[in-house]
Amino acid sequence: MGTRPDIAYAVSLVSRKLNNPTESDWEIVQTTLRYLCNTIGHSIVYNSEDDRSLMLFSDADNNSCTETHRSRTGVISFYGGYAITW
Repeated sequence: MGTRPDIAYAVSLVSRKLNNPTESDWEIVQTTLRYLCNTIGHSIVYNSEDDRSLMLFSDADNNSCTETHRSRTGVISFYGGYAITW
């Protein structure tokens, strides 16, 4: 199993504006997709043959974004003791 934390910030930026994306947001998406195509073999790979447990943790903050005045949430997922999403 592999994960790509290197694109987390770019995904976070554009996901804030899914209802009303701008041209700049679209450029971030295109740049991120080109980056993924050019680094398709790069990922953090986890080997967990014995421990197949899944743990999820989350946190929320009400109205934390000063730009959009929307709430934000954070989630981290562990599979086999390894962080796979955050």
